[in-house]
Parts: sequence; structure tokens; C-alpha cells
Amino acid sequence: MKKFILHTLIIVLTFLNVSLAQDINLSVNFPKTYTDAPCLYCTPPGYTVVAGGPVSVSNVDKVGGYLFKPWINSFLPPPSFSKAVGKNNAGVFLTLDNTNKVKAEVSGFEIGANYTLHYYVMTARADINVSPGYPPTDYATSANIEVKTVNGSGITSKTTTFVPGSNVEKWIEETLTFTAPSTSLVFYLSGASNAQQTSLINFDIDSKPFDCVIPGGQVALFHGGNILSTPFPCETTNLYNLITSSTPAAPAGVVPVWGVNPNSSYTQLTEEEAKTATAKAAGKYYYAFYKSPGGCYNTPISTAKATFPLTPAQVSLTGNQKLIDCITQMGVDLTAQVASTNYKVHWFKNDQHQGLPIDNPQAAPVGIYYAFYFDSKNKCYSVDKANTSAMFSVGGSTMCCNDPNDPSNEVPLLQTDVKIIAPAQTYDLTQLVPSNISLPPNVVLEWYTTANHTGSPIADPTHVGAGKYYVFGHDTQNGCFNTQLSKSSVNVSKACNAGSTPVALKQTLSFYCEVGEPPLNLNDFVVGAPPAGLSVVWYTNDQHTGNPIPTPTQIDYLPQCFAFFYDNANQCFSPPQVLQLQSKQVPTTCPYEDGCQLSTCVSGSVNLNAVHSGPIPNGWELRWYSNRKHTGQQVATPNSVTEPGDYYPFYYNTSKQCYNKSGVQVDGDDDFANKKITVSNQACAGPQLDVRVVLQGARLTTLGEDIMHNNLQTYYGFNSGLLPTVSPYGDGTTSPTINNTGIMSNVVDWVKVEIRDAVDPSILLESKSLILFASGSIGNVDGTSQPTFASQSKPVRIVIKHRNHLSIMSNPIQDFSSGVVSYDFTNALSQASNDFGSPDQMVQKNGIWCMRVGDLNLSQDFSVNGVDGTYFNVQFKSDIYDVYDRADLNMNGFVDGVDGSLFNINFYLDIYSTLINY
Repeated sequence: MKKFILHTLIIVLTFLNVSLAQDINLSVNFPKTYTDAPCLYCTPPGYTVVAGGPVSVSNVDKVGGYLFKPWINSFLPPPSFSKAVGKNNAGVFLTLDNTNKVKAEVSGFEIGANYTLHYYVMTARADINVSPGYPPTDYATSANIEVKTVNGSGITSKTTTFVPGSNVEKWIEETLTFTAPSTSLVFYLSGASNAQQTSLINFDIDSKPFDCVIPGGQVALFHGGNILSTPFPCETTNLYNLITSSTPAAPAGVVPVWGVNPNSSYTQLTEEEAKTATAKAAGKYYYAFYKSPGGCYNTPISTAKATFPLTPAQVSLTGNQKLIDCITQMGVDLTAQVASTNYKVHWFKNDQHQGLPIDNPQAAPVGIYYAFYFDSKNKCYSVDKANTSAMFSVGGSTMCCNDPNDPSNEVPLLQTDVKIIAPAQTYDLTQLVPSNISLPPNVVLEWYTTANHTGSPIADPTHVGAGKYYVFGHDTQNGCFNTQLSKSSVNVSKACNAGSTPVALKQTLSFYCEVGEPPLNLNDFVVGAPPAGLSVVWYTNDQHTGNPIPTPTQIDYLPQCFAFFYDNANQCFSPPQVLQLQSKQVPTTCPYEDGCQLSTCVSGSVNLNAVHSGPIPNGWELRWYSNRKHTGQQVATPNSVTEPGDYYPFYYNTSKQCYNKSGVQVDGDDDFANKKITVSNQACAGPQLDVRVVLQGARLTTLGEDIMHNNLQTYYGFNSGLLPTVSPYGDGTTSPTINNTGIMSNVVDWVKVEIRDAVDPSILLESKSLILFASGSIGNVDGTSQPTFASQSKPVRIVIKHRNHLSIMSNPIQDFSSGVVSYDFTNALSQASNDFGSPDQMVQKNGIWCMRVGDLNLSQDFSVNGVDGTYFNVQFKSDIYDVYDRADLNMNGFVDGVDGSLFNINFYLDIYSTLINY
């Protein structure tokens, strides 16, 4: 508890108005009674022991800071600990016993000046002996300071008496005032006690402890120090010119100074500041002092007060408004509106003199203007904001003065979109103008079909058809319009009861036989009856252009059809509804228009039925033919075809004994097969993979041959680059020349490529560590060829992994048996498979679709999460550089805030790879 109270008292003392010296600029330097640390039997610099034994520098715990000489009772640190000019950081003080006397010789005094020394004394008891039986010290009876000349003549002294229970163990502030008879004086410090017992006296004196006053009286000023007021805050005056020649004489070497506070302890103006003193607000003054080179003043408080008042002034105008017709008179002379003044006036279009003043105030057009007094010499204005009395309005007496950009000049309309309601065929535009509108003399309203009133006005605005119309006010006497470009317009259209809801249709059609089917009635697919006044019409396009289908109740061939509600009275349509006809073609997994090629090289045969997609419709069976017209014999064993050639799929209706109508027309027939599957017997030579992928972290900002940088390969300061020669994916693959740009040109990093089963991507068929080049291509570890993989007899998917990017997976690839298999992830978001509604698997950067950064987990868990964030933060705080590290997301060789920004973008989007589902 004692320590807490002591700490609190120190804080309070810090804020007390205790002054160790009123003027820190005095040239007299007194030796400080403290040092940087307590010390036993040592004398502070500048002091000499003239009687008794050695003295000490103590702290609040122990005499001299010595362990075995503690003070018996606690007390506060010396005042210089918180208030000194040269702060007493150690909180120490000078300790004498009652037999000691020390002296200090001090120079720099002004002869004849009055000085006041501020100092502190205190007595306390201490246990200074370690041997048993020795009593502690007693309180001192007094502390004494004497001032003498260097030759020993006495000048003055001050004795402080200590009374136990009253003022002991407390720092007592004392002052000692004297007139300096010479420039150097000697100060003696001592104390007294009861003769039978030792006592200790403590002194605390700062290095700037003096106040001083020189003779000479107050400084005299002309006119009582009054200066004419000014409206400009930037105007200045020379304060020295206010001091009269009849000022009382001052000692030699004393000069006048100026301040902004009557107390001499405040900082004074420099000579330049006093010669260029600025105007001050009412109640603020300048004060004059005499000051000697030693820092002494003629008075502690000056009454030589000067006033240079700032009186902001608004420009006085003879009037505030004038109207012009903008035909015979285009502007107003603003300078003629200013009342007589000696000040320069600037005019602005805003009330805060922002920007430049107007160029030609002698011919100001319509507008609002504000006047300001301006000081041309010092470049400032009398006020920062003009009031209404300094405002002048130039108004227009005709529409020819209208501001074309002012929306208030537009003709108001009650509505901007109206309908022509049947049976009416036209609309009355005049009913859109408010009845209470007031038009100037000679002004009429006119309607145009153009926004800039070109052409002729509408002859009869009470009967207009559908269209967009613009209204203007036209001054027929002066030939001008309310605005050159009208924004006051109305869209007139015919009312349509067809509504905004499309026709509701039933379920889609099933497969349709090529022969024997009766004609279809499209209206059979309409749900419910049309609303009153509407009919259903059919078109072959969704814009109802051209003629409608003439006989929708009897059609044989089924094109794509669109249904509309049609309002005959208003001749308008509802939005379209497409009749979603079920595919008329046999569905296959082959994505190519010209068909797919399958090889017998793996199993010795090809299963054509495996290419079929989805279930076979009820009542139909799947058949294969070697021609597009299903002529001749069907393929007997489509599950194991060994003969090379082209094969085509058809549905066959067993009850109607017909084939599906495919929609592929040749010479008027539409029953040709839509897909071709080519079987080949070429030898299996595993496929070469031609894959293109881009990393978000390495993507360049511009398009070119190289779309990624290769900073890790060409890292400055490292002749061999930072890329490891061994794959970071743990399969032991090596590339000794990976950092040699002469052999391995523009390498970005290692990637891992996996071949997975298309139906069940959790089944890994093959994987390889490969090289990613700056062009986006993936190559072998020798940098000279495309990678080759094992031939697969079933559809596959390609998976691309990178050590600090989110893994992506391709869509199914049907033929992965031989030849060159090309796949480009960079040209569309849909190139990266997105199963189960996962987030977008790639991000577009500078026009290219890229793998996302952020999966930093060593095992790569297919998500950007807190585990990745923890790893990044550790590496970021380690300030690592010149490294190949997963946290280096932009792959430039060091981990910094740019990498952090990249990580945060994907982390806060909660991104994960669709591979997490397998």
C-alpha cells in the first residue's frame, strides 16, 4: 500500500504549479545537487567540501543508495524529479550531515540585477550504522544557504528551521533574493543539529534555479501601443516602431523584446517575428520587455501592451441584385456595385473564395457572385466566408438567360411514361403539363420528337401516337427556348393486356417416330385457356418476327417453337415461352460435332453402348448402324466392336417399328443419325498431354507470349535461381537444369498432374511431377517435350495441383487412349469442373482464368482456411526472403504484405476445390 500511495503522490506533484526556475533561458548555470545515480561518499560536480567528512548523493530508499543505510520513514522524491529543466531522472539529492559544509562558485550574473534563488530542503532520519547499539540519526534543527563574493564578503543568507512533527520528511520550497555585486558569487550549503547526535540535511537545487529583474521600469509605447485595425489576417507590422525615444534608460547591453504574454517567463518573439507581427483578434495583445543578455527582464509582468486588432470585414455593396434580358444586355459590371473603399475587391462564384476569381467582373453574366476584400501584398482575404450582404445576384428577365444545365429550367411533367388505352388510338400530351404552371410573357409550350428541338414542333400535341416526346418553353418574341437540350420528356406507348407473364406449357415431348406419327397440335401443350381478349400465337423465334406458324394445330416436323399471348386490340405480345422439345437425337457422351474416335488398342474392342448417355426411353431400344441412314444390318455386338469404321446410334420404337426422327435433314429427310463414333485399330502409344494452366500468384499484368513471370527461376542475387531441382510433391522426380534459362526457358514452378477416373474422380490412375512454363504450357522435366501418360480405355479427368494454389479438375475427357490430348483451363471458367455446386474454381486475372492462391497446407486439403492462415502469419512475421516457400504467394522470392493481400481475398471468400468431395 505504501508504494501505491507514493506513486500517486508523485503523479499529483507532477501537476502542481511548482516552479524551480521561472526563466529557463537564464545564462546563469547553478551546479545541480543530483547525479545520474545515487552514490555513497561522493560530491556532485561543481561542489567542494569545505568542512566535515565526505557527503553523499541519496535516493528515497537509502542514504547514498547504500543497502545498509536505509531511511527510517518514507518521503517523496525531490521536486527536480518531475519539474527540473535538466530532469533528475534518478530522483536523487545531496545529503550532508550536521558537520558538513559545501560550496559552489557560480558565474554569469548581471551586476546590479536582482536574483531570486529557488531551492528545496528536507531532513529525515536514517539508520546509518550496521553495528548493534548505534542509534539512528536525529532530525536536523536547520538548513542554511549563504551567498558571498569570491573574496568572502557576505551578501545574504537563508536559514530554514525544522520542527519534528511539522515539517520534517517533507521537501520545503525556499527562496533567497539578492542583488548581484559581481559576475561571480559563491554559495555555501550547511545544516545544524543537537550536539549529541548526528543528523542529515538534504538539498535539491536545479541547474536553472534563478529569477532575475534588471532596473529600468516599463517600456514606453507610442499612442499607448495602439495600431490601426486591419481586415486582413495576413497583414503585418513592425512592433519595434512602437517603442518611444523617451523610454526610461536601461542598463548597457539591455535590449527590447516582444512577447504574446505579459509574463516574462513565456517564450518571446524573435527579432524577425517582432518586425513582421501579424494582426490578432480582439483581446489579444503584444507585450514589450527589456531583456539583458543574461536573461534578466525589467519586470516579471509587462504593462507595455500593444494592440494590432484584426477586424474581419465584409465587402460593402450599393445593391444586391440586377436583372438583364440577355439580348440587349449580356452582363453586369460588378465593380460598379462596390461602395467606395481603399481595398482591392475580388469576385467569386462561391461564398468561400475557392478557386480563381472571375476573369471579367465588368461583364458578369447571369449568376450569383460573392465579393471579398483582398490584400495584394500579403495575398489573403478579409474573411473566409462571404455573407449575404456581400452577395450580388445577376438575374435574367427573359428565358434567353436560362442556364441550360439548370434542371429548374425544365418544364415539369406529371408523368414520364403513359399508355394509349384502347379503343383510343392517340394520346393528349397537354394533359401532362401541371395546370398551375406559370409561363413568362410571350412564352408558349412546344413538343418535339428530338431532345434539341430540331425540326418542326408537333402540330397537334393533343393527338399523338406511340413515341418519345420532348417539351420546351419557346419565347416567340425573342426566339429562345428554356433550354437547348430538354430532359423533360415522356414515353408514349400502347397499353398491352398481354401482360408480362409467358404462356404456361406442359411437359416436353417424347421421342418422335420418323413415320406413322399423326400431326401434332401445339395448342395441346398450352396449360389452361388464354385470358379474355388474348389468344395464343406460335412463332419459330423468340422475337415474334416474321409470320406466325400458320397451322399450329397440325404440324409434322417439330422445329423449336415459341408461344406468346397476343392482345389483338392493342397489337402487342407477352414475353416468349419456348416449347422445350426433348432431344430428337440419341444422346452420347461425345462432345464434338464431327464425332469421337475410340481405339481397340487397350482391350482389343470398343463398347459402343458405353458412349450412350442417360437411360433409354421406355418403348425404345438402342441400335447401331455403320451408316447414317440405318440401312442394312444393325451392328450385331455393339458391346465389343473390333472392326474399324464409322458407327451411328439410333433409337428404335419396337411397337411402332420406326426409328427416331433425328432432326438432321438431308434432301428433305430428317432421320439421319446425329453422331459418329469412329473405331480404329491403331497401336496403343499412350497419349501426349497438351495442357495449359495459369497461376493467379504469378500472372503478369499484360497479355503476351508469356502470361506468367518466372522470378523464382531468375531470382536476382542467385545465379542458380530458387527453384528446387527435386519435385516438392514427394515423388523424387528431378530436373537438374530447371534454373538454367538457356536449357529450361522461362520456368514458373513445379506442378503435379494427375489422371483420374471420369465417373469416380476419387480413383487415381496416374500422376506425375511436371514443369509449368511462363506461357501456361506444362512440359516434361527436360523442358523439351510434352509429357506422355498411360493409355486409358475409359473417360478420364485431368487434375492440376500446385504447392500454394487450389487444385482444379477438368471436365470428362472421353478418349485418353492415344495421340495428343489437348485441354486449356485458361479460356473459360467452365473448363474447371465444378461438381456439387462448389464455388468458382478459378478466378479471372487480366483476362485469363487462373488457379486461385491460398491452399498452403503441406498436405493440401483442397480449401483456403485458418490452417493456411496460421502458416502464412508465422512465415510473414519471420520476415523471410531469398526463399522458395509456400507462403510466397506471388512467387517473387520473399513473403510480404502483397502475399497477405492475395491470401485474404480468397480466405474471406471461403473458397474450396470441388476435389474435396471425392
